[in-house]
Amino acid sequence: MVLEHRHKCIGVSVCRARKTVCKPTVEKTSARSVAWTGFEPSDEIASSIGILKARSWTQFRRALQSWGAPALNFTYADIRGNIGVQPAGFVPVRDSGHPNLPRPGWIPGYRWQRVLVNPFPAVYNPACQFVLSANNKTSDSLRFFVSTLWEPSSRAERIAELLSLHRDYSPRDAQLEQLDQYSPYARSIKTIVEPVLTQAALDSIAKRALLLFHRWNCYLHPNSAAATAYSVFLERLMHIVFRAHLHEDEYYRYSFVASLPLRRIVDILEAPTIWLDADSTTAYRLRDRAIVQAWNEAVTFLERQQSPVPEQWRWGQLHRLRLEHPLARIPAYRTLLQRELSTIGGDATTIANGLWRVHKPFNLAIGASMRQVHRLRDTVVYSIVPGGVSGDPLSPHFADQLTLWANGGLIAIPTAPYPNAQWTISVRLLPQSQ
Repeated sequence: MVLEHRHKCIGVSVCRARKTVCKPTVEKTSARSVAWTGFEPSDEIASSIGILKARSWTQFRRALQSWGAPALNFTYADIRGNIGVQPAGFVPVRDSGHPNLPRPGWIPGYRWQRVLVNPFPAVYNPACQFVLSANNKTSDSLRFFVSTLWEPSSRAERIAELLSLHRDYSPRDAQLEQLDQYSPYARSIKTIVEPVLTQAALDSIAKRALLLFHRWNCYLHPNSAAATAYSVFLERLMHIVFRAHLHEDEYYRYSFVASLPLRRIVDILEAPTIWLDADSTTAYRLRDRAIVQAWNEAVTFLERQQSPVPEQWRWGQLHRLRLEHPLARIPAYRTLLQRELSTIGGDATTIANGLWRVHKPFNLAIGASMRQVHRLRDTVVYSIVPGGVSGDPLSPHFADQLTLWANGGLIAIPTAPYPNAQWTISVRLLPQSQ
């Protein structure tokens, strides 16, 4: 492969920028090239403007033709009752090699052959009368590779379960479902591990915790003792299973994207031969041993952290939300700039997303940065953010929505061109008089 060398001064160090048949990169010690759909010509700004101006499904889809990266699911609804989902983004076509691994780009067969422009199928006015998107895998029949970084299907399954119950759907229904803390994922884990734990030799406290787990309805409520035991058990189980083959630093790098270990641990529990041992009998014995060990470690952890009485364990005491301004790292500013709540339920597999990261359990790492409910014929939108609309910590609006957000409340916001007089809450900025 022919490389064109260019010497450029970047800051105070001299590096070499190489132009390759793929894409340029700046390096100091070794040559690498990066291919990314974001390097392809696209116009996301024009696409966004087109979406805002679209007055029909056809115009909406046409606007997305210039959307290149990142690939996203776009949801459509109009005042006539039409609904749809259109994924949009550029997709490379590869001939050889695994898409998630580095590839020898100097060999023609490993290069991108071409880039597909928005090749995804759309869903429009389906028979079930609803559409949904929760970062889940939406199709198994695509002829090209898209990604392996899907979230577990749990949230999408639960959304479908709840929407299937409704005939007349109201904003209140949507508000309540955004707060749902039931986990189909936890239900599947419980089905596998409960029979193993029932047959295990456990001490008295572990047995009491198991009784709570047996009665658990798979809701990760902040006051649930069983949800607490389940969550700590899941963290311990992933650590035990993956650490069997990964070094500590490798495990934490792998688990930084929480969906990877969450999806994989279910596969391993259902078919342990793919990870633990090629021999079926040995693999299931190792799996059962890991389950019992994880349960005992979880009980020991909670005895020390919360209480020797399992009924007093609380998920919200572990699963805290901490909102930190960058300057809150300075001790003198921490009280002013940091907010913390201990009433947060859910996890990465519930509609009310409460994802925690394996390398830093169990604080909330990803949640709803905004909740909204729209009835398109109304002149009001219901919305809430976890904090406030002001960046000034001395303002009364710095964090005045936080408690309301945590408890599922919404704020009505007018969208009419001329709102009623009751909406005329504003701040007037006047020039200083001479």
